[in-house]
Amino acid sequence: MRRLLPALLLGLAACREAPPPAAPTPAPPTAPPVEAPATLPPMSADQAAANTACADCHPDEVASFAATGMGRSLAPAVGAAVIEDYEKAEVAHPASGFVYRATRDADGRLWQEERLAGEATWVRRIEAKYIIGSGNHTRSYLGEVDGQLVQLPLTWYSRRRIWDLSPGYDQAGQPRFSRLVEAPCLFCHNGLTPALGGVPARFRDPLAHGIGCDRCHGDGAAHVAERTAGKGPPAGAADPSIFNPGRESPERQLQTCQQCHLQADASVVHAGQRWDRYDPRLPLERYLSVFRRAGDDGSAFTIASHGRRLALSRCAQESQGKLACTSCHNPHTTATDETHRNACLSCHGEDKPGAKLHCSDAAAASPETPCHRCHMAAGDAADVPHVQFTDHFIRKKPGDDGRPPEDRKTTSLVDLVARAAPLDGLDARLRVGLAHTFLWERQHQQPHLAEAVQTLEAVLKEAPDAMAGRATGFAALGRAYARQGRPGDAVAAFEKARSLDVDDPSFPEDYSAALAAAGKLDDARGVLQAALARFPTADRWLRLGMLHLRDGHLPAARAAFESAAAATTWSPAPVTELAALLLREGDVVGARQQLGLALQRDLTHGPALLRLGLLDLQTNRPAEAAVHLDRLLAREPEAVPGWLLRAQARGKLGRVDEALADYAKLRELAPTRAEGYLEAARLALDHGRKADATALLTLAAGRLPRDPRVAAMLQALGP
Repeated sequence: MRRLLPALLLGLAACREAPPPAAPTPAPPTAPPVEAPATLPPMSADQAAANTACADCHPDEVASFAATGMGRSLAPAVGAAVIEDYEKAEVAHPASGFVYRATRDADGRLWQEERLAGEATWVRRIEAKYIIGSGNHTRSYLGEVDGQLVQLPLTWYSRRRIWDLSPGYDQAGQPRFSRLVEAPCLFCHNGLTPALGGVPARFRDPLAHGIGCDRCHGDGAAHVAERTAGKGPPAGAADPSIFNPGRESPERQLQTCQQCHLQADASVVHAGQRWDRYDPRLPLERYLSVFRRAGDDGSAFTIASHGRRLALSRCAQESQGKLACTSCHNPHTTATDETHRNACLSCHGEDKPGAKLHCSDAAAASPETPCHRCHMAAGDAADVPHVQFTDHFIRKKPGDDGRPPEDRKTTSLVDLVARAAPLDGLDARLRVGLAHTFLWERQHQQPHLAEAVQTLEAVLKEAPDAMAGRATGFAALGRAYARQGRPGDAVAAFEKARSLDVDDPSFPEDYSAALAAAGKLDDARGVLQAALARFPTADRWLRLGMLHLRDGHLPAARAAFESAAAATTWSPAPVTELAALLLREGDVVGARQQLGLALQRDLTHGPALLRLGLLDLQTNRPAEAAVHLDRLLAREPEAVPGWLLRAQARGKLGRVDEALADYAKLRELAPTRAEGYLEAARLALDHGRKADATALLTLAAGRLPRDPRVAAMLQALGP
């Protein structure tokens, strides 16, 4: 899967709430900003220890922050407090027929399992290794499949106290246990953990446990070292060894929060930056671009729209940039109604006792009345079910703002972090092209494919060879060319990306596929073999086996399929392809064994069901064949070979009307496929239905006028 960005990671259903409000305190004098280098080194070996060491000098802040949603954003599943109801933990997915269930065993380990409705014996399950989300609103669950981090299908929704499918899992093509959790996902949902590379969703183990001090204050290793050595600036002076957002301008303070609290259609890190490392000393506009459609006015209330919604408010507009998140929120503590109200009164109240508030509602005079309950009403997020968040658009009458709906048709993009800065520089235009790439690849918005090609072609034509980001740009352009059916152009783009040492764990698969589509099978195999030497995966072995098969190199194909099957405990594809190869070699027993293993891994795997149906027909087991083909066609009604094989099986079982109906479906899906006419006519004749056979052959004569078999059968029928 192509890399996920924060827009998609709303699918984790574990987005943090904004830090809770507290009564404002006078801001300390603004110090010159503490700048970070243009690109940041990996997290220091002492950074995790530095986060822990903060408690030595700042015990109250660390303790209170650990109780906030951000501090509890991710934790190991074993040992976590149980807030879920496991007695009502089963959810059906009607579009697929799957039923999902969450369980907790006697050892406190959490599991999620999948089974098919009506199937009593087949089940597959995966252990939840981590809980992601504080539980204030949701808890989602992460597991591992073949060494990669995945999100599990069920989420706990705290407000309604129910289990339901995680966002995005309600679609017909839901990802089951295959939604990868990549570095952009964890960027907003957890403390930064180094990605190990090789494949998209592989991280240093264990993951960071929650968001740490470094996300707002930067790497604290130098700060801890100075304090341990008894060094440091005079009391009250700025300390250059640590980043203190409170000493920065309101805009820089806002950017600290906007790392995550800025809703995106697509987010792109700048050239030289990485999703698994960030230091808030680096101004956000030098690290990240957050794109929204040009027609989007911010009216959509979504789970991470706090900053954009607040910007619509008169409070924000009249503050002339001075209203920051920390004007109302103390990120170190959990809020109360009193701190919420005091935040509002810092601007809308008067210091003299008994003075009238700037509110027409008499209830506002009561010190127990929190202003935000009326003026920042909670509502359902548009992108995550069963969750209510505070709408940060401050209004006299929430819901009565008369804003027009956003324009979802435009393909023009605006960088919210760059704000008014023009997007006409090469680096900025490259990021726009990458954003278009994300939108067509990951959100399946096809109009953005042409935009990606046009933008990337223009930028890369102008860009000097030394321009950072060119490798990523050429790789994206190669994928776009491949999607447009231009394998030669795709290969050229990928070759340029390779010459520039592109850093992309999915690049070998993309490049090899383009080479194969261009007919360069030897080169395609070479790319995969080089990638396998660095980091072997089942998918790479499987792709290599398919390339060997195309050239008729059967022993090499078999060896690759066997390696693929050994490299995964989950995927049925390698053993299915191995079974097909064994059938070609005449090993029926071995093929049936491998196909049985494939269905143990996934009872709904279409290629395995199809091949088992064929094998059962060839060994005179039509009843067993019909069972496998029933299951296939229930899930894949467009599978043309399935209709043909089931018609043959039903015909052998004497279920003539059902067989003829299957042949009719075959003719509907593949009107030029002769079997749909000829085999159906033979079946009708075998059962004394000459009129039906004549009608079928007459129809075939009109659709397949050059097929001599049709004319011969018609002639044999006679008058």
